[in-house]
Amino acid sequence: MAFTAVTALVTATTPATASADANGLYGPKGNPSHALASAQGVSALTYLYGGAYQFAVADGSNMFMTVSRPALASGDFHTLGEMAASSADSMNYVEVGWTVDRGLFGDLEPHLFVFHWVNGQPTCYNGCGFVPFANPGMVKAGMTLRPGNSTPQFTIQHFQGNWWVGYNGVFFGYYPDSLWGGAFTKVGLAQWFGEVAANSATPCTDMGNGQFASSPSSSAAVAIGFIGGPAASINLNTTTNPSLYSAAVTGSNSVHFGGPGAC
Repeated sequence: MAFTAVTALVTATTPATASADANGLYGPKGNPSHALASAQGVSALTYLYGGAYQFAVADGSNMFMTVSRPALASGDFHTLGEMAASSADSMNYVEVGWTVDRGLFGDLEPHLFVFHWVNGQPTCYNGCGFVPFANPGMVKAGMTLRPGNSTPQFTIQHFQGNWWVGYNGVFFGYYPDSLWGGAFTKVGLAQWFGEVAANSATPCTDMGNGQFASSPSSSAAVAIGFIGGPAASINLNTTTNPSLYSAAVTGSNSVHFGGPGAC
């Protein structure tokens, strides 16, 4: 399903909870969990963030985001860039983006992912109720993405009883409203950010392309917008450790993020 083919879809233009933590509005993924980290002998599972947010009532959101191949240090879990659409209370989420996660994919390449939360509970990557949708572009959750200077579009949009997820002009699947009992049908809060899941508070893993947000060539989410909602006017979110990773809002609809970590 291409965006242009279904005009109604594009008209006019911790881990135990998804609620806001002490560092901001971010909701960490359910994988890795603290239980998994403990089983692997990790003493300090830490999530680190840099990005932006906006509270807004809308049918969805979209962005163009840099896809990178950040260095993932041995022992760390993942490094990613994403957009998250949630209820205003941060209890229900739909997420889309790219991630480097050797435990999930068995390599160090960026992969397209989807994830969702139900009533504050994490689910799983690329499944747990996600319904793939056949498309001419052969886009599918989990596929390897090519890093570089291109900034593909990511979209989340509620339409006719489902939360549809799109990549680069193609909707490739959806989460049905029934997963939330029909209680989550509007965006109340949207976020655009980088995330590192590490085994210490000072990881050597890159966020984004490894450059701080002050660099014009750092990773970015740009042309951020809402579908069936207000104009974008994004706010800088709390950065977990500014000495390792940073974020900078560079306009009403753009944010840069990233950093080299501690090494």
